[in-house]
Amino acid sequence: MAFLDEPQLGAAVSLSQAEGWPHTIADWALMLRIGRGVALREGDDLRGTAVFIPYGEVDGAVAMVLVAKDARRHGLGRSLMTEVLAQAPERQLRLVSTASAVPLYQSLGFEPAGRVYQMEGWPDAGGLGPRNGVVLAMEGETPAILGLDKAAFGADRTRLLQALVANGEAMLLRDPFVTGFAIRRPFGDGVVIGPVVAPHLQAAKRLIAAHVARTPRAFVRIDTRDEALADWLSSCGLVEGAGGIAMIRPGAVLHNRVVGQGRGAQTFALAAQAFG
Repeated sequence: MAFLDEPQLGAAVSLSQAEGWPHTIADWALMLRIGRGVALREGDDLRGTAVFIPYGEVDGAVAMVLVAKDARRHGLGRSLMTEVLAQAPERQLRLVSTASAVPLYQSLGFEPAGRVYQMEGWPDAGGLGPRNGVVLAMEGETPAILGLDKAAFGADRTRLLQALVANGEAMLLRDPFVTGFAIRRPFGDGVVIGPVVAPHLQAAKRLIAAHVARTPRAFVRIDTRDEALADWLSSCGLVEGAGGIAMIRPGAVLHNRVVGQGRGAQTFALAAQAFG
């Protein structure tokens, strides 16, 4: 087992594309800038990956747990996870699992925490409704984004949010104070909108509508645990993709918040499935 570094990203992209995942080298590089990847190699061939993304001092996410199709059923996925868990023995950890991998994660202490809807396609920009009160975030307004995200998500994701803002575009909901935000960034062959943090569903819709209006011809992906938002996105022309199952491993420091439920702010869309 070794660390995953940038020279191996081309091989990592090949592994993820074999699963039908749209991640590009830029997507992988973003994860390695904020996290630590482990690599399972066989000679010169990359056979498996996993990425640990720390959030503050007590939280984190596990992403891109991949094993080459012809190397499965030999315990390699468990070996990769064991290596990642050794880096975060007392942290609360989050991940999004495929249905087939749930038993593995449960055996490692993770618990199911709800369904993730992967909504994607070309939305009907004209049918998304109003976007009043939504404005572009200006330089110096990142602290407002960080505060809302921490309240909603329940963990300090400063490095992640700073990276997403730097790689994309953030919009704020002001009425008159900042009560919500959403970030859009390039992902795969299109864009991903997330996280979306807002005080209620209608506000989340306004933030999403504003982002779609700025990229009216882009392929859009939005990952959400909110069934009502998923239904609305479906009515706007998006279709449900693979999705997954959110899972949490409690840490030594127990958190009082459930993912997506903060005081005055809720996470309506994930930053991405990879980020928990």
